Amino acid sequence: MVKLKGGPWSHFPMNFTELKIHIGRRVAMARKARGFTQAKLAEALRCEPEWVSQLERGKTPSLDMLWSIATVLQISLTELVGDDVPARPTLSPSRARLHAVASSLPEWQVEWAADVLVSMAAAVREHTEPKLGSLPSIGDGDRDA
Repeated sequence: MVKLKGGPWSHFPMNFTELKIHIGRRVAMARKARGFTQAKLAEALRCEPEWVSQLERGKTPSLDMLWSIATVLQISLTELVGDDVPARPTLSPSRARLHAVASSLPEWQVEWAADVLVSMAAAVREHTEPKLGSLPSIGDGDRDA
């Protein structure tokens, strides 16, 4: 097995098969640490649960999918492929899903969605139904297209 010389990656295997297995284990570890099932992670990633299972057993993910996984699980790519996952506050699966969705929207849509969520939360706190006329319409505000 060939290893990199020196630096923090000196222990890291260069064998591609071992790297895929290592990444799969890291995904499983981070997923479990954040309270996600394979099905919930698959839902957040918009893929099949079987794909997540295969990934955790060594299937090769694309760089785009690695980025999405890191975003949903609130970890860096370095944490995903490295050896150490620093302690950090974890988001509930629902909050992580909200973050993943918000990350994919333009700023004006995030602002609109936040306004809707604030209105709905206030209505829930008051134990009343939201008044649809009080919710912002999608055309309100500036758009940062």
